[in-house]
Amino acid sequence: ANVLRLSVVIVNDSDEVIYLAVEDSASMNRGVRLNPNGGSYTEEHSTEEIYGICVSGSKIVTVCATFIS
Repeated sequence: ANVLRLSVVIVNDSDEVIYLAVEDSASMNRGVRLNPNGGSYTEEHSTEEIYGICVSGSKIVTVCATFIS
């Protein structure tokens, strides 16, 4: 979470499905699904915490955020 964040893009760089949840703990098969190998999520005016989960528990996402300067 960051009150200075204007937007965020999260990209799934892994070979597994990842699920995201905003302001709550993530759980499998619920919330925002990021498909493997490039599935993405974009949020404008996002200041909330974002959580993620996957089957193995050890996959990688890329995060790009824009902040108020």
